[in-house]
Amino acid sequence: MSQWEREVIAERTKTALSVKRDKGQRISRHAPYGFYFNKEGNLCEDADEQQVVSKIRELKSQGHSIRAIAEHLESNGYRNRAGNPFGVKEVWVIAKAA
Repeated sequence: MSQWEREVIAERTKTALSVKRDKGQRISRHAPYGFYFNKEGNLCEDADEQQVVSKIRELKSQGHSIRAIAEHLESNGYRNRAGNPFGVKEVWVIAKAA
């Protein structure tokens, strides 16, 4: 019985998050890179970060590895939200979402 209850709760949570995601509403504490949450909690594009996302997408489509993309971003002065160079994992997450 407990297992069934956990499965029902998991399904309801998955459905609720999917609906919120489809409406562009906030579902997490931090917005994905390239976006920010406005005062109402809706997801909006950040123009500066979207340029970096576009650059990552462009380099990936040209066949560059994730490590090469991270090195390119660092050598060209691109920085993440914290002001640090992009790491390989961070670039991988952005490339996967893009």
